[in-house]
Amino acid sequence: MGLALRYPPNWTCVAQTQMPQYAGLYLYPPGAGPNIPGPLISFDFTPQQPYSNQPTPASNVSSPQPIVVAGITGRQYQDTQYAIPAQRFYIQLPWHGGTLVIAATEGPYVNLVPQLQAILATIMSQP
Repeated sequence: MGLALRYPPNWTCVAQTQMPQYAGLYLYPPGAGPNIPGPLISFDFTPQQPYSNQPTPASNVSSPQPIVVAGITGRQYQDTQYAIPAQRFYIQLPWHGGTLVIAATEGPYVNLVPQLQAILATIMSQP
C-alpha cells in the first residue's frame, strides 16, 4: 500500500494483500479481532477507483471537510445516522492514482477516532 504507520503495541494488525484490485490494513484494539464484528480502524486502497474532488453527497453522512494526512489533502466526514454495527468516521485521500479510505469506529460505546488521530500523526508515505 506504500504506507508506514505506528499503532498501539497491544493492537492486532491484519493485512489484506491477496487481491490485486484491492489492499487493506485493519487495526483491532484489545478484545476485538477479524473473526468478531467489532471496533476497528481500517485502511482500504482501491487503485481502480480514482479519487474525485467532487464527492457524491450521501444523505447519511456529514458534509465533507478538508483534511491533510502525510501532506496529502483529502476529505473527512462521518455517519450522521445510527449505523449497524457501528457508526464510522471516514477519511478519503487520493493515493497512487486511486482512493485510500480510512475509517474508524465511532459510536456511543466505542470511539476510536482519538486513536486514529494519533496513528495519522505517524503516517509516512513509502515509495
